[in-house]
Amino acid sequence: MGSTLETSIVFSLVIIILCLIITGPEDLCVSAFNDCRSGFDEISLFIDDDRLISNEDIDGVTVTGCSPERFCTYASGLSDCYRLIYGSVYDMFGGEDDETHQEEE
Repeated sequence: MGSTLETSIVFSLVIIILCLIITGPEDLCVSAFNDCRSGFDEISLFIDDDRLISNEDIDGVTVTGCSPERFCTYASGLSDCYRLIYGSVYDMFGGEDDETHQEEE
């Protein structure tokens, strides 16, 4: 009878160890899959986003994105507008007189 009891204890321990070996990596794989899915959502947000600045909530984390192409276009447009206005004001208040004065000398 002792031999059967010892055998059942050993088999139970082996089954428990096998269950831990199987379920441990499964939890890691599921966690890794969820992390990959969150990463894919974040990357697709940055690729598909057409706004200058955006805030999105992905799995409880607030992600702030800035579209580099749109930001560069916005900054270039702002710079061009500044140059146009500054050049017009400069020409209006005697900028041309300085140029003609330099040509005469």
